Amino acid sequence: MVENKFKKQIREEVEKKLLSESCREAISEKKIRVRSLADVQDIEVAKDQPMRFTATLVTEPDFDLPDYKNIPVKLKPADVADAEVDETIENLRERQADFIDLTGRPVALDDFAVIDYTGLIDGKPVEEVVPKAGKPLTGNTDFWIKVTQDGFIFKNFCENLVGANVGEARTFDVEVPADFAITETGREEDHLHRHGEVPEAEETA
Repeated sequence: MVENKFKKQIREEVEKKLLSESCREAISEKKIRVRSLADVQDIEVAKDQPMRFTATLVTEPDFDLPDYKNIPVKLKPADVADAEVDETIENLRERQADFIDLTGRPVALDDFAVIDYTGLIDGKPVEEVVPKAGKPLTGNTDFWIKVTQDGFIFKNFCENLVGANVGEARTFDVEVPADFAITETGREEDHLHRHGEVPEAEETA
């Protein structure tokens, strides 16, 4: 009864074990430099008979390594401008900066702020009108942006956040540029309702 019930599982386990051991022994005996076992076919396992199978191996090629130590190599001069050094230092400062909560003033340019927003096009949620745009970051309290003149997504986005206080909600319109990545938006006006918990933090070096 046990044999009949577990015959298939036992056979698969035996085949797997025999294949592994047989391949390892054959590779060792023939001294083959094998990279991987590509395929196993024509497996024959019969009672009281030796196991037979055909294995395809990926082997390492044999080649003579040339003398590479005396090959001349011409290196291009590495000229680093002062501006590149300053930019790298500033990037390191930003990554290693500490963030502190600010109180007593509204958000200003170059602050880091935590925001929460929704977007509408002609009164309908953006994700319904343009599914490719995805859902807004409503309720995402871990989404930080740097309030810069270049904006976020749209150029005048950050301009409308400047002067906002923590917990203040603002509503403003932005115009989608013609070259926007999601072409389905065209040049419709997105009425974006911003709920900004700003300025919750500012970067200090």
